Amino acid sequence: MRHYQVLCHACGHAQALVWSNVRWDKTPDGKHLPATAHYVCESCGAIWTDADRHDAVAKGQWVASKPDVIGVAGFHITGLLSRWVALADIVPEFLMSKSDPSLLQVWTNTVLGEPFEPAQETVEGSSLLRRGENYGPQSILDAVKLLTAGVDVQGDRIEVQILGFGAFEESWALRYEVLPGDPAQRQVWDLLDNVLAEPYRTEAGRELRVRVTCVDSGGHHQHQVLSYCGLRRSRGVLAIKGVAGPRPIWPARSSRTRTNAQIFMIGVDTGKDVVYSRLRIQKPGPGYIHFPIGGAFDAEYFAQLTSEAVQTRFKEGRPYRVWVLPDGRRNEALDTAVYALAARHATRIRLDLPLVSPKPRSAPSPEAPPPGAPPAADYPPDMPPPPQRHARIRRGRVVIRSAFMMQD
Repeated sequence: MRHYQVLCHACGHAQALVWSNVRWDKTPDGKHLPATAHYVCESCGAIWTDADRHDAVAKGQWVASKPDVIGVAGFHITGLLSRWVALADIVPEFLMSKSDPSLLQVWTNTVLGEPFEPAQETVEGSSLLRRGENYGPQSILDAVKLLTAGVDVQGDRIEVQILGFGAFEESWALRYEVLPGDPAQRQVWDLLDNVLAEPYRTEAGRELRVRVTCVDSGGHHQHQVLSYCGLRRSRGVLAIKGVAGPRPIWPARSSRTRTNAQIFMIGVDTGKDVVYSRLRIQKPGPGYIHFPIGGAFDAEYFAQLTSEAVQTRFKEGRPYRVWVLPDGRRNEALDTAVYALAARHATRIRLDLPLVSPKPRSAPSPEAPPPGAPPAADYPPDMPPPPQRHARIRRGRVVIRSAFMMQD
């Protein structure tokens, strides 16, 4: 790739013209003055007028950034090299487009000749590594009320993550396992069975088991996943497939494959939005995600958990968000966390409702039995009376309906 180098008229420093060195003045109240636009030397800070810039371009030369490449040449040409464009004309175009990403992309591509990098939303993984807590699978905090699991199937392994959930969606990462083996063979699935069937205990001795498990069926081993989940559906093991775009984390109903197997299409983009938003919460409480110290929850785990970034792109002038995984990075920790979150939504269990002890039932008075009830001797005194039978006429027919007696 060749870059055009020009010499500064004041110090002789060779440099490529870049937009960051274009400056202009403002009024005291912040109003831009494009007519004052000028170029500043990156070495000595000398001010170039348009005439100085044009003269420097006329005497410049192309310099190869990779001189070892033979036979192929590329050239980066920016609008700052043009003798027919004044900086006072370029600055207003930038000011009009800088607040609109779609216009800014066009301006960057056409004027600067540079690729446009959309703004990205991400989370710093190293900051999460520093907030580990002292708990484990057999010493779970009593606030945990529900366990779910997310399973990702790779070509030579299965990865599983177990999350615990408490009130107001506060959650705890409890276990992360990489199970080596070919998913086409039974052995690795037996290892997964052992992980999912293992009991977990809170500090108070309460036993918890995984309630729902979501297993990704989007890879090359869909047949094995569907077979595994179909035989364990009664244990809450469900086959899922991630779908991008704005859709609910958990679907309203399941779908069917060509072989009539049940599968749930989950909104992975929405799940990632939720996970990242909760990772940004700094204090324990609603939505906060806890992590244990050490073990599988190391730097590699957090690098995978925060490996993707969401970008805002534009199509026909309309913005849309897309999750991007940089080349060479892994994201199984994020995927399994999203699947475990989807499993939590599949339960539809409210964990923030207080436990209310039922009021003791009052025994029916022998002196005043409920109307329509049989004698008290016909049913135990600690049982509610049987439903009353009412007859009413509807369109010429006698309709019998039951009305269960409500008691305090």
